[in-house]
Amino acid sequence: MIRKSVESLQKVLNDEDLQTSMISEELGAYQFINNDFDVNQISLLHSRQMIHFFFSVTGNVSLSADNIDQKIALSNSKFVMFSYPYSDSTINIELQSQAEVFSFVISMKALHEIFGSSFGKDEAQMNAFIESYKMKRFFVDKEKTPSIAVIIHQFFNGVKRENVQKIYQQGKVMEFLSLYMDAPKSVKEAENNCPYVMDAFEMNKIKEARNIIIENMIDPPSLKMLAKQVGTNEFKLKVGFKSVFHNTVYGFLTDYRMEVAQKLLTVDKLLIKEVSTHVGYSNPSHFIAAYKRKYGVTPKQHVKSLAF
Repeated sequence: MIRKSVESLQKVLNDEDLQTSMISEELGAYQFINNDFDVNQISLLHSRQMIHFFFSVTGNVSLSADNIDQKIALSNSKFVMFSYPYSDSTINIELQSQAEVFSFVISMKALHEIFGSSFGKDEAQMNAFIESYKMKRFFVDKEKTPSIAVIIHQFFNGVKRENVQKIYQQGKVMEFLSLYMDAPKSVKEAENNCPYVMDAFEMNKIKEARNIIIENMIDPPSLKMLAKQVGTNEFKLKVGFKSVFHNTVYGFLTDYRMEVAQKLLTVDKLLIKEVSTHVGYSNPSHFIAAYKRKYGVTPKQHVKSLAF
């Protein structure tokens, strides 16, 4: 199934523009760039039993599919999952000049097996379920966190030795899927499940607080000021934030800073002192200590471990 999709790309793209990986018959990845001066539209075969995850590496990329009245643009902050289980179809990928796209492809059966489900093993049962389930959206966008951006960068760049490359790449897929499944709840989901914050109005305040500390990562407001900015009190903010994001406000901020730092070090190749300043640490030694607490290694050790 995946092989057919890859082969359809190989027919229309130059070898130097395309990278592919066949980890198994039901799991793979590809990445390609539009090196033309004009907009390029690529048609990709999609089996109804497959799920595609699409990421913009750089530039403007948009997606559509035959027989589906929906078009979506990829962005640097979002990635997209595509599934159309009713019939085989074609995905159309439009790339502006120098735009680059990356995709994981996995079968529904393999995805469910990873998480301990037998869904997909019995094709008759799977077909019966799919026919009874009416999907509302076929392109579903999710937040591309700095940690996910690092995984995408490392997939084809992390290991070059052929004898370990597949093992490494399979590990990266598992790492991505674990982050995908562990993503913070949406406001609507959290509203239904949160034991303390029950109304959407209060939920929006919690979400707004999260956005404020991310946007002001270098110089975040105090907890008192943050509560005032979103129109609540410190107690409600602390309890509500912990209930929704399973972390304290500043624990969340520290984790986010370290995610950004990892991307700046490993993808953008900035110096440790530059990264320290970018994520809000005036003292590099404090940054190094925080990074080691998060990842178990210093930034320098981490960067060295990725040099092959």
